[in-house]
Amino acid sequence: FKPWLAVVCKMPCVHRGYLLLWLHLVVAIRPQTDSPLKPGAPSAASDAGVAGALFFSAVDAQFRDIVKQNALHLQASGLVDVFLAHPRQDVEDWQREFWYKQTVKYSVSYKETKWGFVLNELVKQQTFRLNGYSWYWISDEDVDLTHLNLRRYLALAMESGASIVQPAVAFDTQGIPQNDVVMAYDRVKLPDGSYGRSLYRYSELVEAQSPMFTAESLRTAWKLYLPGLGSGDGMDLVWCRFVASKLQRSVEQGCAIIDAEHMYKLPNIRNYNLENSMAVEEVIVSQHREYLQRTLDKSGKLREGLQQLCRTDHGSQLVHLRLRPQHYEAILLLRAFVRCKQYSLQAVCHIDLSVILATLLWLLLEALLFISIPVLLWYTFKYLWSRARNVKDAPFSRRVRIPYRHQVLSDA
Repeated sequence: FKPWLAVVCKMPCVHRGYLLLWLHLVVAIRPQTDSPLKPGAPSAASDAGVAGALFFSAVDAQFRDIVKQNALHLQASGLVDVFLAHPRQDVEDWQREFWYKQTVKYSVSYKETKWGFVLNELVKQQTFRLNGYSWYWISDEDVDLTHLNLRRYLALAMESGASIVQPAVAFDTQGIPQNDVVMAYDRVKLPDGSYGRSLYRYSELVEAQSPMFTAESLRTAWKLYLPGLGSGDGMDLVWCRFVASKLQRSVEQGCAIIDAEHMYKLPNIRNYNLENSMAVEEVIVSQHREYLQRTLDKSGKLREGLQQLCRTDHGSQLVHLRLRPQHYEAILLLRAFVRCKQYSLQAVCHIDLSVILATLLWLLLEALLFISIPVLLWYTFKYLWSRARNVKDAPFSRRVRIPYRHQVLSDA
């Protein structure tokens, strides 16, 4: 640097002025980056009271079709930008797809877990500057979001005032059931005895499958993450109460589930060590036990008498919704069983086989009754007909008892 400085000092004043003017123009037109990060201004619009969101997912080729459909649906709304991470480092294969460059605004490709990607790319922002978004939506790849009305979903999320939200999980002719807290609740009994529809309800449990965070809640929630463990399992059991406490928000209204807009969960069993995952969960829960959610017991069932504050489509007043175990039709469970037949049913698909077996036994009993009743009626009719013919053909007779001799006579 010093030799160049000496040369500049020896220049005539006119030449030195031209050089300084040229340097000023170069500095003025260069990208204004405070760090070597790639600039990433949000393109998702924020109009009509609806805030823009950044959708993030770590994807695998196994779910490429649903990832494509989700990305097209999100990008078409004009409210959500898409960020895909490729832990298998196969981004070149994805970029050959025509839809990828049209819908995906940000992408990274290196070996990392979903939790590590969020820490690196959304919290630390080591590749892109991603400030300016109202919501950061972190989703698994095995969810179907194509049925969501994104404008309504984001508007209800803003209206709720919660720091962490998620769409409710639907289960009808598509998808598989989940735990009873995140399943969609439609009918809510109002104080006047009538029924309304739930728009959203406050919960102490928002699962890790598709949560959406405000910027400050995302940074706070990832303080729970322990990078050395390689997983973040168990964070969703404590992050609602943890974030509300650290941000000094209402614990009862820190997280919300949007019942008015549904997503579908697809069957998927991930390639990770279940014992390691449970161990990580135990470590996180043991370190933050005072923030543990109080909606599910240790067996994963609803706590007795659990109620949640709920906003319905009948006025803005919050009502208490009493959560109940979901009971599904056997036909729906059979369809889900077919979808999940290659997976661990109880761990992944939340299917109660006892319901299916009991229903099959009832169907078998009904079939046996349906077949046996006509046969019994036929034999009964045949028996009565034969008795009638015998009575008609036999000579008339009656039994007469003589009072004193006690003898029975036959009189034709």
